Amino acid sequence: FNASCNESGCHSGSTPAGTLNLEPANSYLQLMNASSGYVDTLNPEFSLLYAQMRSSSSPMPPTGKLDNCSIELVLKWIQQKAHNN
Repeated sequence: FNASCNESGCHSGSTPAGTLNLEPANSYLQLMNASSGYVDTLNPEFSLLYAQMRSSSSPMPPTGKLDNCSIELVLKWIQQKAHNN
């Protein structure tokens, strides 16, 4: 998340895009907030995080879609219950 989401300035600072701050100190708690839907370990394919990365109309990051390997790595992390590691 640092290289593609945080360092780009989109999801960091005092006014992060979508109010989602992906700086290291904040990212895990924000992604795992049950009401956000960003990470759904029961239905990983429906996680907003994964869906946005795979979106063809407005993929994240907006500077260019991540490679399939990186996207699948995120899915695998969610499928494995998204531990804070």
